Amino acid sequence: LYVHLVKKYVLSGQLPGMTVDRREFLRLHAERLERLFIGQKAPNLALRTPEGHPLSLYQLPARWTILVFWLPDCQLCQRELPQILKVWSKRSPQDLQVVAVCGRSGPGAPCWAKSAEWQLPSEWHLAHDPDRTARFQSLYNVRSYPHILVIDPERRIRFRQAGAAPPRALEGILDAVLP
Repeated sequence: LYVHLVKKYVLSGQLPGMTVDRREFLRLHAERLERLFIGQKAPNLALRTPEGHPLSLYQLPARWTILVFWLPDCQLCQRELPQILKVWSKRSPQDLQVVAVCGRSGPGAPCWAKSAEWQLPSEWHLAHDPDRTARFQSLYNVRSYPHILVIDPERRIRFRQAGAAPPRALEGILDAVLP
């Protein structure tokens, strides 16, 4: 809706009194959001593994991917990650991979201790942005956690959810989207 309103009213000049700077800001913001629509190619991410090795979304094998942004102190994430695990465990690792991006950065971030406590599988691609150079919050418009996307083998977004689904609904949603 936001993108539509910006295109229809702001960019067409139908809102009187809007400064050029404000119009340009709204145009850029709408374009960034539009790139995340269902069917659009997912932006690449350059992250780091817990061991500090580089991890790029596009360098992973091209298969169905669940991309989840999470926080170690997020109760909704603690509820949703087991639902993702259920969906993932029903499929072949050759068909579906999970990239779990911890939203905490810097020394002492409790991401990896929490991922072990929550028993996230070692086959998942755990990642973070310790230097904040990937800018994933801006790139994927992550404003709340968990933030979940399903990406197809052509790297197109097929599902996107910001925040949590109703309890136990995520498994059904992902089962419906994934082959």
